[in-house]
Amino acid sequence: TMNVLGTTLQRRMGYNASGVVGTRNADNTVTLTVTNAARIPVTGLVNGGVVSYTGTLAPAITAENYAGQRITYLTLAAGQSVTVKKL
Repeated sequence: TMNVLGTTLQRRMGYNASGVVGTRNADNTVTLTVTNAARIPVTGLVNGGVVSYTGTLAPAITAENYAGQRITYLTLAAGQSVTVKKL
């Protein structure tokens, strides 16, 4: 529907404006940091794999399977960082 399309486009625009930076760490983790609040899609993460985060609230985490791959969505507040485990 048009509502679903609108939500999808709004999320993508937020992602594009987020300024997200990812850093691969030596301990098989990835740290994501955003400048502006956004929902960040990531593939290849362990279920429940949040190691640490900044800020007072934990990032919201949702997931879906698409074309045989699990996509995890991390919703981060402005200026927030999260470190997650890779598969």
